[in-house]
Amino acid sequence: MAVESEKRTRFFRLWTVITDAQSVFRAMRAVQYVGFYLTFSYLIQVVGLLWLGKTAFTSPPADSAQLYSELVLYLGVSALSLWLGVRIRNGKYGAVPYVAGWMLVEIVFSIVTAPWYGGVGAVIFGVIAVSGLKGWFSRKKYGIAGAGRKKSWLLIGCGTVFGSALLALCAFGLLIEAGVFPDLKVVSGENLSSYHIQTLLERGILDKSDSIEYFYSYGLFSVADGGQFLTPTKLVIYEEIEGVLSVYELPYSKIDSVELVTQGDFLEDSLYLVYGNSKSEWEYVAMFLGVENGGDQVFIDRLNKHIADYNAI
Repeated sequence: MAVESEKRTRFFRLWTVITDAQSVFRAMRAVQYVGFYLTFSYLIQVVGLLWLGKTAFTSPPADSAQLYSELVLYLGVSALSLWLGVRIRNGKYGAVPYVAGWMLVEIVFSIVTAPWYGGVGAVIFGVIAVSGLKGWFSRKKYGIAGAGRKKSWLLIGCGTVFGSALLALCAFGLLIEAGVFPDLKVVSGENLSSYHIQTLLERGILDKSDSIEYFYSYGLFSVADGGQFLTPTKLVIYEEIEGVLSVYELPYSKIDSVELVTQGDFLEDSLYLVYGNSKSEWEYVAMFLGVENGGDQVFIDRLNKHIADYNAI
């Protein structure tokens, strides 16, 4: 009997070997612990927000509105994962693919955004999640496709909507981290994606001789949609409207001052006006900057330093 038991599991009993209907149920039932792990993981993020002001995956909130929004999100996700875990524990295995798939997406997202986070726990519950999925997809093979229970169309609908939204959000975050989509904050030149730099060069927005100090784009899918950056000699502001690209190169020697018109938050960018001096050909030019991590202030401080340096000459 001991040998038979060992054949049913692998990897320190984390992986259930599917050999019959009983092993299918064991594999699916184990996914409840994945749900409870996710609950604990998201509650840790809540603690991080309240005590440290940030989570393992995100930057500090720009304002109280973003803080409360993130708290509601993490608490809601914690409650949902706990509910799904309890459902699986009570034999309602329709939640298995949602919880297991959610765990796998979390692992991929963590590897890209915070590889140090999760560690052994992520590996352990990742193995359980894959084992549970294998069990769930083996139901028909062992004649238990319906598991003797009625389908919960409410759960299926909510799970599909939530799963799709979560996958889309994670995919968007991964593409931002990979440098395909524009970052949501002001970034330094050394941290700017080579893909974005190449886009700016190809569109004629950036000169090969220019060195970017700070950069911000408000484009959703491409940095070419609009943005601005600082070089050692000038401020460059650009925008594309209805396919027409306009690039404004503003030498620091022609800038008089910068005025904050509207302070942004985590939903909107800050609006600044850049005024020209007597040497300039413009009165003012509008500029938008993201507020995350105080990036707008970092950008403006650097810009004001350049202006002061040129005025001192």
